[in-house]
Amino acid sequence: MSDGLRADSSAVEPAQSAGLLAARVYLDAFVAAPFSFLQGVAWRARGLKLRSRHRLSALAGRSRWAYPLWIKRHEPQARRAARVKDAPELIQPIVYAPSGEPHSFATEASLASIQAAGPARPPIVLRGSDDLPAPL
Repeated sequence: MSDGLRADSSAVEPAQSAGLLAARVYLDAFVAAPFSFLQGVAWRARGLKLRSRHRLSALAGRSRWAYPLWIKRHEPQARRAARVKDAPELIQPIVYAPSGEPHSFATEASLASIQAAGPARPPIVLRGSDDLPAPL
């Protein structure tokens, strides 16, 4: 194996197209094993798609450009899938106020912090009871 078989993501310019990266990957595959590459191409021409795909992907995966190509092909779909279509859900804050201290400093500080944090649903204030244990 040569030094150029590992991909360095910083070495790939972001403007490279997927087509150029694919050409580099398959050129590297051909240079690494010409007979096996041509055999994979011949199998593809004969209609043996699965056999051809496995032969060519094994050769192409050794290229230093294989990972950047994979990123270029799959990252846009992953970003589209992760994108939120509607406004994000607001967080529902819950504040525990012990029964003996309904307006304690800690409770008031928590409520003030929630207001200062920005848009949120109104907090739910749980008033403690003497017969219930305090939450952990």
